[in-house]
Amino acid sequence: MPPAPAPCVLFDYSTYMVGATARTLTTDVMPIFTTSCAISLACHLSGSPNPPNLGGPADTPATVHAAIVGMTTTEVASMKYVVAGAPESSYLMRKVEDAVPGCNLTCTAPASSPMACSGAIGRMPQGGPYLDPDKQSVIRDWIKQGAIQ
Repeated sequence: MPPAPAPCVLFDYSTYMVGATARTLTTDVMPIFTTSCAISLACHLSGSPNPPNLGGPADTPATVHAAIVGMTTTEVASMKYVVAGAPESSYLMRKVEDAVPGCNLTCTAPASSPMACSGAIGRMPQGGPYLDPDKQSVIRDWIKQGAIQ
């Protein structure tokens, strides 16, 4: 008998309050992406088979912004990577906050990452270490404040 699927444990947005510090992609979020998602793991560089592009040596905040804000995900057709003003509706937050980001969603894993919707490798950064709560909060606040470049 296959193991039971992991339970849905999603971030509780009912108690979330945006921080007072104004956040931008350039100043606050790109350093997190660079050290955790793009260059250090070489997973989300431009041209990689793992969308979205989260920055690389030749990328600018403008190219990363264009790749994620308002762009439909490859895994969940009903969601955008980032919905400006709505971290609770942004798949990027699911990927960094939740153990099973595809939980309760119609999620189609890409051929390059067949376990992308599951708890096996769905949470990002893949295989950990996962972003600590402070870094998650920076990204969450940036989205809530309008996902400013």
